[in-house]
Amino acid sequence: MIEIIKKIKQREAALNQALEDGDFPQAIALCLQCKKAIPLAQKFPALRSLNTVVQSSYEAIQRKLDNSLADVTRSFDPVKYERVLRGYRLLGSTHRVLEKLQRHFIETIHSNAENSVYAHALMSPENAAQAEVIKELKFNEQCSKVQEEHFLSCLLVILEYACELMKTHYQMSDWHRAYEEYVLSCEEHERESERVACLR
Repeated sequence: MIEIIKKIKQREAALNQALEDGDFPQAIALCLQCKKAIPLAQKFPALRSLNTVVQSSYEAIQRKLDNSLADVTRSFDPVKYERVLRGYRLLGSTHRVLEKLQRHFIETIHSNAENSVYAHALMSPENAAQAEVIKELKFNEQCSKVQEEHFLSCLLVILEYACELMKTHYQMSDWHRAYEEYVLSCEEHERESERVACLR
């Protein structure tokens, strides 16, 4: 019984570590293992909180998956991206990834443009004195507050953000192309192996 308790506690610790490391496939696998152990854990007072731990871990996985997906739209990391996609697949939520990606890209464009315009509007001393008022203005109204001498600088910053996002989008597309080629080559290799086996 002590060994069972120890093993469950180790899985719980490993689950927390996998979540912290952003290893979503591993975290989901451990979450499922812990979920299977819940009926057994109810017999031990030390493990009665396991159901709560599993539920909160599952919610944390979903939250962190969404946050990591947002992160890779801003700065592409192929390892993180693959873990995120595998995590969504294991949760059965792959149908939502494209929609979320599009939303993250659009939100990033909006927030970067708004931040840049606001910062450049405040470069004027008269606008800086009423920073809170300008912050509450609509985007097009904030744009009209950017002085002519700061316009080009503001535009260049926004275009730089846009170029970074385009680069990230290209890297994602490239990752998918390479992945599809890898899958096709594996399927081709498997078919060839089957054909050779049939000839023997």
